[in-house]
Amino acid sequence: MEAERLPFIISRICGVCSTAHIIASVKTIESIYETEITETAKKLRELLLMGQIISNHSLVFFFLTLPDFWFSPEENPSKRNVFQIMREKPEIGRKAIALRSFGSQILDVVGKREVHIISIIPGGLINSLKEREREVLLKKAQNACEIAKDALELGKELFDKNWEDFKKAGDYKTHYMALTRNDALEFYDGEIHIINPQGETLSKFTAQEYMEHIEEKRYEWTYAKFAYLKTLGLPKGMIQVGPTARMNINKKATTEIAQKELEEFKRKFGTPAHATLLFDYARLIDLIYACERVKELLEDKSIVRTDTRVKVKPKGGKGIGVVEAPRGTLAHEYEISRSGRLKR
Repeated sequence: MEAERLPFIISRICGVCSTAHIIASVKTIESIYETEITETAKKLRELLLMGQIISNHSLVFFFLTLPDFWFSPEENPSKRNVFQIMREKPEIGRKAIALRSFGSQILDVVGKREVHIISIIPGGLINSLKEREREVLLKKAQNACEIAKDALELGKELFDKNWEDFKKAGDYKTHYMALTRNDALEFYDGEIHIINPQGETLSKFTAQEYMEHIEEKRYEWTYAKFAYLKTLGLPKGMIQVGPTARMNINKKATTEIAQKELEEFKRKFGTPAHATLLFDYARLIDLIYACERVKELLEDKSIVRTDTRVKVKPKGGKGIGVVEAPRGTLAHEYEISRSGRLKR
């Protein structure tokens, strides 16, 4: 199979985070082909990744997590759902739908589909962002930031109210891994950083060095893979990824509100924080960062430049591509023949 067809097949791995898989896939191919894409293409890819974070995190918070936090465990199970919350507080439902729709609109406008986008190819993107599209998305980005702030405040209120119960869900001290750039929150490109349960840096490495440090183990009783440090093995070297790991590893966020909230998170829960349910709190900081970052990207008028694609020349070799997906660090590794066909 030709390697350039792979991203579109790979996206079917997950209908929820397909955009992250496509981006990791093309980055892997580009690492083998030694292709350097344009700054415009990088900005548009990051915009798509942020759109996925917004769409995914808003779905998880409002529709999956919030009912468990909103109602007491004694409440009638038939009422413990988002529809009951909407009956009690219709404005929450309107905000939930508006925020998720905004994330989906980014994927539709830039990715040309809401699910399993088709605009990203090795070498960049097949299309540029039009000025009118930029203006429409930018206008909606401001509203998205306001909704994300409201969601964060609601989440913090519910965490304060239920914290004694939430703490009982467990406290697992493991190693943590996330992508980072200059010690700041990063989703598209950067170094991979691993810390130990005490918060000390164990290693920092590039995407191409990933397999030198990380191994994954599978068990028959689950589809989940267990990542661990090669040097420590299992269970001592177990690694956690995802929103909490991103908060534990990164010392700062490059956007205003996310930076303030990250500082507060660390003050409240320590660094690193280990309580299991904190990933629901950390996810909301991801969400506000993504909304702010979308606004920054769209305020940069150079994002509508038309230099979105460079030619690629197939080469043989192995390569790895890494991004931060909604649920954590995602790595793809391929081996391609000299004629550009997938070997492994």
